[in-house]
Amino acid sequence: MVLMQLFESGYPHHGHYRLAPQSHFYRTHGDIWDYLVATNSSENPFIPLTLEMGSWAWVRKNPRQLFNFSGYFNPQQSHRHQRILRRHVVLMQFLIDAAYAQIIEQTTPAQLIELTGQANRFWRKKA
Repeated sequence: MVLMQLFESGYPHHGHYRLAPQSHFYRTHGDIWDYLVATNSSENPFIPLTLEMGSWAWVRKNPRQLFNFSGYFNPQQSHRHQRILRRHVVLMQFLIDAAYAQIIEQTTPAQLIELTGQANRFWRKKA
């Protein structure tokens, strides 16, 4: 919720990112990220983020990429890969800056309770 609020306030007109919990987009659980979150014993939070760069439009243009494991998730043509990297540079820089500033780590337990309530109200109404 903190990252979403920060990103929305800093880039209110981004238009192409949907920031939400994983459960809003995926119905399967039990992957490596779930394990790492569950076994994190440090005081610092572990927040797995997923940025999907794939598109079914690319599969229509190049159906052979379905036979390549990374073809499901990433563009196979180099010019498409470069275009995607340019498109997401703002988000990547935002996440690097947020990590460097330790914004998540500075959240107090009281703020965490309030933010959890905000997140539940925000994402449950959209479900």
